[in-house]
Amino acid sequence: ARDERLRSLAGQVRGLLDAKKTGASTAAASPSKKMTPSEEEELRKTLKPAVDEALATELLLKYWGLEPAKPLRQLDSYDDVNYLVTTASGVRYTLKIHNGVESKPGNDAILEAQSDIMRRLQAGGTECPVPVPTKLTNEDMVFLPLPSLRGGHVRLAVRVLTWVEGRTMSDVGSDEVRLELAGAFLGGLSRSLEGFDHAAAHREHSWDLARSLDLRGFTPCISDKRRRKVVESILNAFERELLPVAAEGYLEMGVIMGDYNDANVIFRPNEASDAGVASPEWKVGGVIDFGDMVYTWRINELAIAMAYSMVSSWATVSYAYTHTCGLAKKFK
Repeated sequence: ARDERLRSLAGQVRGLLDAKKTGASTAAASPSKKMTPSEEEELRKTLKPAVDEALATELLLKYWGLEPAKPLRQLDSYDDVNYLVTTASGVRYTLKIHNGVESKPGNDAILEAQSDIMRRLQAGGTECPVPVPTKLTNEDMVFLPLPSLRGGHVRLAVRVLTWVEGRTMSDVGSDEVRLELAGAFLGGLSRSLEGFDHAAAHREHSWDLARSLDLRGFTPCISDKRRRKVVESILNAFERELLPVAAEGYLEMGVIMGDYNDANVIFRPNEASDAGVASPEWKVGGVIDFGDMVYTWRINELAIAMAYSMVSSWATVSYAYTHTCGLAKKFK
């Protein structure tokens, strides 16, 4: 019965995480008033950039002096447009055009915070992308009127990031060994962020687990009554048992990466393994995507990683524990 409840809960968690990919049904947001986080999530879908390869190539040459040696390859993205750029020398970059919500006036600071967190991690030995300054103004990004899916032109932030070589964890597959390696890497990442702060990270963000009670507005969308009751019971327990603990200051606060999942963890072949040394075939090579960074309870970093480790088709509850074991080794 316990396993059945866990499988049911995992199914609901999968649905909630999938909502990030599809957006939630909300009323149209008025640009004249401050939008709620859920309204912003809805608007992201219509303000996704509509920048084709030709225009992207023009931007690269004009602002960064980069001339691709081969056609750009568009990468998967929920609400941004990303291109893989390869130069004649073989160096690779990501051209990132942010969605219209992140790019709107007033949100510049959160993009700057993303630049700061990437540089902080890189300096601490955690491999991740870092911004490439523009050739004329030496800035991390430019803001330009560019086409969006809604039609017309909107203000969009554009930047170039260094490329993290390797393959995503979702691509190479996962097992308990790789999950423990990923957990250990997350521990190192968390260590590197100790003491880091940025004013823009102190924000209302839909994917901040400290705002979990906001999910009550979505529970009516769960048609299965039994599953809906499971989710509601978890939210009630969150309110009853966790919030008082947080209110007493027992949960340490800090800036977290906020989206540690198998699509954002990069693995590389382990050279020691290739040389015949007894070691895992793969090693963690880096982490990407800092769009969900937020100031919140630091334990949420691990909670997010554990949640993702349980919702894949191959996952078991023990995988979440394996993630924890890997991270714990960095905090002994």
